[in-house]
Amino acid sequence: MGGKGRRDSFAKRVMERLREQGWLQPISYDPEGFTLWLGEPAGVVALHRIFHDWSKHPRRAEAATFDEAIAFIHDLGPPPPFETAAPMLRPAIRGRAVVEAVLRDPTNADGTSVPTSQALGEHLTCHVALDRPSSLTLVDGEALKAWGRTFEECLEIALSNLRASNPVRFERHELGFLFAICEDHNEAARLMTPEVFTGLELEGDPVVVAAARNCVLVAGAKDIKALTLIGGFAPNYLEDHGWPLSYAPMILREGQWRGFRPSHGPVEIADLHVRQRLFDYAEQRPMLDISLENRGVSEDVAELTLFPTENGLVSLVLWSAARMLLPEADFAVIRLDKGHVVVRAWGDVAAACGLAPFESSTAAPYFLAAAWPDGEALARLEVAPEPEWARGRGLGIANGRLTVFG
Repeated sequence: MGGKGRRDSFAKRVMERLREQGWLQPISYDPEGFTLWLGEPAGVVALHRIFHDWSKHPRRAEAATFDEAIAFIHDLGPPPPFETAAPMLRPAIRGRAVVEAVLRDPTNADGTSVPTSQALGEHLTCHVALDRPSSLTLVDGEALKAWGRTFEECLEIALSNLRASNPVRFERHELGFLFAICEDHNEAARLMTPEVFTGLELEGDPVVVAAARNCVLVAGAKDIKALTLIGGFAPNYLEDHGWPLSYAPMILREGQWRGFRPSHGPVEIADLHVRQRLFDYAEQRPMLDISLENRGVSEDVAELTLFPTENGLVSLVLWSAARMLLPEADFAVIRLDKGHVVVRAWGDVAAACGLAPFESSTAAPYFLAAAWPDGEALARLEVAPEPEWARGRGLGIANGRLTVFG
C-alpha cells in the first residue's frame, strides 16, 4: 500500500487540495486509521482505496489524475431524493476483487455502506451509480433504504437511462480489433446492454476485454489475429493509463458474458487470464492484511508472482514459511528445510498437503497451509512431476521473493 510516509503525504495533499477547492468544514487526519474526518455530512473518509487506486497510475500521470481521484468527496453525504436521483442513475462496472476488498474495509463493518451489485462474468460486478458532473458514485444499501427501492428496480432505471442517452459506436483500431467509444466515457457499462455487440461484423461471437471504464476492446472469437493483438495491447494500455478494470476476456453467448478460454487460442489470450489472477491478488492484498490483523490471524499471506515461460505466463505462489495463507496459483514454489526448493503444479500441492480453504469463494481464492509438507505429503510431492519450464533452472526464495538461476 506504500510506506507510511507516502500515505501521510497523500493525506496532507488531499486536505490541502480540498481547502483550495473551497471545502469549508474542518478537516482532521487520523494517521493510524488512514482516514479523514471531513465534518458533517461527509463524515469519515477512508483513504486506503483512494490511495491504492491513485497509486496505480504511472508516476508521470499522478499529478494530472489527483483531482479526479478525490472529486467524489464533494458529492458525499445523504443521497438526493429518489425523484432527483432517478434521472442520474447509470450502471457502473467494477472489478469483483475491488468490491471484495471494500467488504474487508474496517470502516464498512456494518456492511450498509457497501455498494450493492450483481455479478457480470467471473471478474466484474455491475452496480447502480449516481452519474454527476464530478463523480460516478456507487449506490449503497443506505441509499436504497432511504429511497424505499430495490437494487433491481434501480438497475432497470439505470439501464433505461443508459439506452436513452449517449449511443455507443465502434471504431476499428489500426491493429484490427474494435474499440467502443461513448461521449460519457463509461464504455464498460455497455456490457450491460449486450444487444449493442450482437450486430457487429465479427468473425465469430463477440469477445471483449474491458480493460478500463473507458476502454472496451472487441474482436470475434474466430479472429485469431485480432485476439492476439488485443492480448498484447491491453497490458500496454493499462501500463500507460493505470486504473485497470479487468484483464480477463469474456465471450457473449446466449445473451450472457462468460469467461473466454479457448483450448487452442493464442497464448496472449491465456496470458490475460494469468494477469487477471495477479490483479485480483494485488487488489485484495492490502485490505486482506488489515482484515487478518483485525481478526487476530497470525499467518502471513504468501507472495504471488508471474513468470514467463516458452508457453506463456504462469502464476507462482511462494510458500516460504511453515504456516501461510496461499493464494491459488498455477504452480507453488516451496522452500523446504535446508534451502531445498521444489516446484509443483497447484493441484498436486493441494492434493498432497490437504490445503484447507480459507477464503475459497473470493476472486482470489486463499488456502491455509498449516505446516511444511512432511512424511507422506512430502513423498507425494517428490514423485509429482516437476513442470517442464522449471527443469534445469535453479529456483529459490529469498526475503519472500523468487530467485531464478539458469
